[in-house]
Amino acid sequence: MVMAMAIELGELMEHFAWLDSTQLEALTAGNMPERKAHIAEELADVLIYAVQLARGLDIDVSEAMLRKIEIVKKRRDDPEYGRTHPHLDLDRITPPPSTK
Repeated sequence: MVMAMAIELGELMEHFAWLDSTQLEALTAGNMPERKAHIAEELADVLIYAVQLARGLDIDVSEAMLRKIEIVKKRRDDPEYGRTHPHLDLDRITPPPSTK
């Protein structure tokens, strides 16, 4: 499952490999609808495999994501902690309200 997911992730990466900054801006502005559609298909493949893997390992993806967000927030707030995820925009992630 993981190898299949890696293959699909490689196919997703191909859509970004040779984009220059102008093309990337056009993509994010919605000016490349055909490429965006292909990206959506590859992203769906990656996510499908990820969900299958999570189900096979009995991992609650929502709980895992919320736990990881909290870990990354602690890292961000503690420069002594070490590596963070500079590409993860924590301010744009709003976890759903707790149901527990």
